[in-house]
Amino acid sequence: MIKYYLFIIIIFFIGEIAQNHNRKYHSIYNATNRKNNYSYKNVYGLAYGFLMLSFVFMSGFRYYVGTDYGAYYKAVYTWENVKESFINFDEPIIKLITYLVRNIVNDGLAVIFVLALLTVGLCFYGISKYDEGHLSDTLLLYIFLGVFGFSFNGVRQALAVAFIFAFSGKKNSTLKNVIIILFAFLIHKSALFVLPILIIARRKIDTKQVIIIIVSAFVVPFFFDRFYSFMGVSSLNLEAMEYATHAINPIRVIVSFAPLVLLLLLKNKRIFLDKYNFLVNMVFINAMLTVTTANSALLNRMVQYTCIYISLYIPKYKQYMKTRNDELLFMGIILILYFAFWKYELGSDFIFQFGFGHWGEY
Repeated sequence: MIKYYLFIIIIFFIGEIAQNHNRKYHSIYNATNRKNNYSYKNVYGLAYGFLMLSFVFMSGFRYYVGTDYGAYYKAVYTWENVKESFINFDEPIIKLITYLVRNIVNDGLAVIFVLALLTVGLCFYGISKYDEGHLSDTLLLYIFLGVFGFSFNGVRQALAVAFIFAFSGKKNSTLKNVIIILFAFLIHKSALFVLPILIIARRKIDTKQVIIIIVSAFVVPFFFDRFYSFMGVSSLNLEAMEYATHAINPIRVIVSFAPLVLLLLLKNKRIFLDKYNFLVNMVFINAMLTVTTANSALLNRMVQYTCIYISLYIPKYKQYMKTRNDELLFMGIILILYFAFWKYELGSDFIFQFGFGHWGEY
């Protein structure tokens, strides 16, 4: 418990130092003074690098934290296994990474570390594309939304999420998105279903767009059986089917819609929508996807592909606050609420059972 809380405290303080420095010298995008701009990039960049390494350390050196930890920690693959998985499109990227790492450092923790480095590194790269000086707020939400903790449980899918998050965006062409999804599919099969999400998210937000997203949410359940089959969930596997048909806590549905309430409170909605079109679309899709998959814990894992955008979306509202005190009050309330959600709904296992491993154990 103490380890994880200490980690959160470090993220908060270092992130706040970076945010305050950014506020003092303005944004790198608006800075006109070369000296201030140079100082900004140094302090903010150092903080950014330190925080990324902190996340890599927590994830990469954890020991049996996460449901599937042992499967990756003990996994050993031959080159024949890797080739066969590529031929069969059986999520070969993880096998390839494991094979390469074990041929350099034959240790289970080394595999866990490299997977953590790739996942966290890709997520931080994705965050950097949208960052406007809200580093602390974004990273704390990244934790409290359960995105970081999910990488302890769903290792392959978390890497696929991070890859899509890092390289997708509003400016991407459909062809580029297809290439990104096809590569992510080699990491985790579920990534294939993200392509229509990326296509829809690029559209301008208007009445037609809202209707498309809502109608899509009602259509998706008709394809659940095919999704189970595609993911290899058989009705003969009672344990898998129990997980697949297990409903999520309704509080998750409520939390998924909470960010959209903020949009309703804005006076200049059109300016915000035009500027952050892709993010708003992703948050709206996330809410509808959460509702659609509420009766299946397995399907609800698809929300991880969209949930991460909430951590970028919420801090954008700070620019509409009149005073610094209003900003502090707004983010303070938001972070406290999401912390409570994380602690009681998502993070108890990681808080109370977190431990570190060391090299040479397996």
